[in-house]
Amino acid sequence: MIFLILLIIFFALFNVIMRAAQRAWLNLYLLGVILFFTAAVFYLVLCLRQPTALSPQVIVLALIAGVLFNFMYVLMIPTMSDRGVSIMTALQQLSLLFPLLASLVLYHEHPSLINAIGAGLCLVAMPFLSLDKGLSGQGVTGRKLLIFIGLMVVNGVALTASKVFYEFKLPEQLNGYMLILTATAGVTMLPFAIAGRRSTPPKPPAQVVAWGVAMGLSLALGQMFMLLTLRYYPGVVAYPVTQALNVSLVTLGSGFLWQEWPRPLARIGIGLAILAVVLVNL
Repeated sequence: MIFLILLIIFFALFNVIMRAAQRAWLNLYLLGVILFFTAAVFYLVLCLRQPTALSPQVIVLALIAGVLFNFMYVLMIPTMSDRGVSIMTALQQLSLLFPLLASLVLYHEHPSLINAIGAGLCLVAMPFLSLDKGLSGQGVTGRKLLIFIGLMVVNGVALTASKVFYEFKLPEQLNGYMLILTATAGVTMLPFAIAGRRSTPPKPPAQVVAWGVAMGLSLALGQMFMLLTLRYYPGVVAYPVTQALNVSLVTLGSGFLWQEWPRPLARIGIGLAILAVVLVNL
């Protein structure tokens, strides 16, 4: 039980820390570089403790997933700025629709009726989350809608990459896979960090590094506790509980910390997203 609790806390903590850094006017692109390299160092230590050769397909998949993680993080920034961290988190959870489709198309795993209902609720929740006026108090525009859909698609494809790695049935290569993934994400984030350094006021380097390391450790520890949780709980229990509580904790955290409570439309969308997440994973 302790691993499941820690998993939920660290995954929710990552998004809350990211929102706190945004409110502190830190360069989130630079933080992205630091957090991904921090996570890479974490997995490097694990790899050095248990060296394992990586197969070519794992290396290629890790490189692709690293680029996807980079763009997912980039799309998280404007979404969180406009809609708040709770709506952004809910949109991320709706991305579970893509691994479900991959299971159907690539691996011919037919979803149950309950899974299909959950997938349908994902589509129903999306308009409520995107049409809500969010923190800006402004309606959705074509550009914003493309960003929201882009976040769902990129995050969904990234989750599908995780599904593909699972189907390789090479769990001993996971640490090496995550090392390449996070290092690739850090490298591909560098151009965004360089381009975005003029858009935020300069901050003390120690402060920026501290925030980035905190986010990186939250990401790495969350992934580690996910693996430990799956040793004791089946995925059909761990995934829906984790994702539903993640949305709930982030919503409560942002509300109590910064009074960023979702508007009525978003509340409906978040509720539908939580229900959809649970049904898709049953």
